[in-house]
Amino acid sequence: GLKMNNFQEWNTDRAKSAQIALNAFAAAEGENPDDESLLCDLLSNLKHYADRAGIDFEREFELADIHYNEEKRNKE
Repeated sequence: GLKMNNFQEWNTDRAKSAQIALNAFAAAEGENPDDESLLCDLLSNLKHYADRAGIDFEREFELADIHYNEEKRNKE
């Protein structure tokens, strides 16, 4: 129904915004945006950023996983 389509659209929008961020990271690093290791490199760099900013990366990653699973569950 409409509700399911909205969740699917929202998750598509979430994936698109992530692709934009990944493309920006690829451009900043001079890397190919289609390189499968790019996501790993971005996550690694975000961990370095979190260290310097005093952010608990592991906690935020766990929260992100909870959000992702909830958003994914809403799609079905």
